[in-house]
Amino acid sequence: MITRYVYLRLKPEHRGRRDGLVERARRELGPLSSTLGFRAGTPADEQSEAAWDICFEIRLEDLAAVAAWQADPVHRAYVDGVLAPLVQVKKAWNFST
Repeated sequence: MITRYVYLRLKPEHRGRRDGLVERARRELGPLSSTLGFRAGTPADEQSEAAWDICFEIRLEDLAAVAAWQADPVHRAYVDGVLAPLVQVKKAWNFST
């Protein structure tokens, strides 16, 4: 199994939108059939908040499923149409779990 972690830093003028973006991600991305699990959240402490605004944890079967997830039209619409204009920094990593 692969666990993909995605961390986002929003542009300063959009940081107040964190909770809404997380809720929308849960609604739109959580149900995708390519995932084995999906979580989204905001920082729980000041140190985390100083670095990131949003975290996604996505569990997928293998790296082929990661590629399918990234190409999924619903995922692309959320990333390209919703997040891209708001995000200042994005980091993502895949871990074998």
